[in-house]
Amino acid sequence: MRAISQSEAVSSISALLDELDKEPVVIRKDGRDIAYLISPDEFETTREARTRRLLDISDIASAEIEENVRLKGLDRFELMKSLERKAS
Repeated sequence: MRAISQSEAVSSISALLDELDKEPVVIRKDGRDIAYLISPDEFETTREARTRRLLDISDIASAEIEENVRLKGLDRFELMKSLERKAS
């Protein structure tokens, strides 16, 4: 990943955008990363992976809830009330 300063990014934005299919660019200001430029394809790949991961987590959580309901003999309404009390 190429790293450049903010001022360099501003002065060469057109060239940077043309090169994004080759590698992402990190923009730094005062030694800190402040932005990342990535290609649309890389963005979509990252977004799809994140969505898949969130769906996996949701499936795991749902399975754990179902198991707790079964083990504790609660119905869904009782479980929701129990979770609400814990969250408050």
